[in-house]
Amino acid sequence: MNIIWNTLDFATKMNKLVSNIEVAASKAVDAAGNKLLDLSQAVVPVITGNLKSTGKVDTQELTTEVSYDANYAVKVHENPNSSHPKYLEEPLKGNVNTFLKVISQTLKEEIKWVNQ
Repeated sequence: MNIIWNTLDFATKMNKLVSNIEVAASKAVDAAGNKLLDLSQAVVPVITGNLKSTGKVDTQELTTEVSYDANYAVKVHENPNSSHPKYLEEPLKGNVNTFLKVISQTLKEEIKWVNQ
């Protein structure tokens, strides 16, 4: 009995799967970053709305940065007398399981079997 295994086909499918996983992982960290922005937008102090309007997510491959770009964003974030200090840090620390679920769900949705 002989078994013939086409390793070229296997290697091609593995490369396609790895590529698919990399794209899915980037989308997953981006989704988690957007979830963090949503959560922080609910608690960021609003007087004029300027600070809130500068919130953004920037994803580059497997790194996501969530930030507020108003020139006074750090001062408000670190001010214990602010109406909601740590408006970015607290939603991050308090919702780890939420982010894990977002990442997991996104990976499930995005990773496609290589034969599709």
